[in-house]
Amino acid sequence: MATATKEKKRSSATAVEISYEQISERAYQLWEARGCIHGYNEEDWFQAEKELLEKTENQEV
Repeated sequence: MATATKEKKRSSATAVEISYEQISERAYQLWEARGCIHGYNEEDWFQAEKELLEKTENQEV
């Protein structure tokens, strides 16, 4: 149970560190890199969120 508690705390801390603005900015960058093609907004958002979470997790280690 201690492991689950630590994992939950780590996940909560990570989520707090990434703001809506950071995800939005990165998603916009991905959209621009794709050539401003519409229809991929959710993919860009989730990719941006994933990248930022990974970056934050790597900094914690």
